[in-house]
Amino acid sequence: MTIHHVGSSNDMVKALGDKVSAVPVPECGGGHWTSYGDESLAIFSSSQVKDAPRKPVGEMTVTKSGSANWTLHERRFVDATVQSLPFAHVLPQNTATSEFVNTAWQTAMQQALTGQITSEQMMQQLEALFAQQ
Repeated sequence: MTIHHVGSSNDMVKALGDKVSAVPVPECGGGHWTSYGDESLAIFSSSQVKDAPRKPVGEMTVTKSGSANWTLHERRFVDATVQSLPFAHVLPQNTATSEFVNTAWQTAMQQALTGQITSEQMMQQLEALFAQQ
């Protein structure tokens, strides 16, 4: 299991076919959390060319109505994304967020998954990154 986003799902399906799928973000400690918005785009409902921006970008809308007929990603990935929307939030805007998104999370997660560190040590590393503020 890995945490990823709908944007890479087409490449994963191309490589793995039906051996890959998606589920809503799981609960942990009585709650859910996932991020959206840091790279999301918006198309205003008053736009005269609503589909024009989507075609070259390929970004899925973050609305239930907009995703209902979405066809650029397999339905199982779209459904998992939509089911995660009620608890999705934008990542905190501070100096550690960029490091977290681009490097720290991936490195720490890989170390934890390969047994180099424990999951508790992974979380301590990530917490320390934000504590440096």
